Amino acid sequence: MYGMENNLELNVQPSLKDKVHVSGERLPRNLKDATNKMMEENSAARQILGNSFVEHYCATRFHECKEWEQAITNWEVIL
Repeated sequence: MYGMENNLELNVQPSLKDKVHVSGERLPRNLKDATNKMMEENSAARQILGNSFVEHYCATRFHECKEWEQAITNWEVIL
């Protein structure tokens, strides 16, 4: 709805299986990058959800990233 109301151009990326040169921006590949994208000054999230919500929500995602980075997974445990 936001895209239609603001006349945004649809920028659809082909699947990675297609061997075609792709221009445009891809979606973030991890939570930290996605959160940074959401935190950008004029992000669609800020315009739709408001600064207060975005600040709070992103703070919780950054905390989640920090916890994950400090965790020791089963893959890292030497038996």
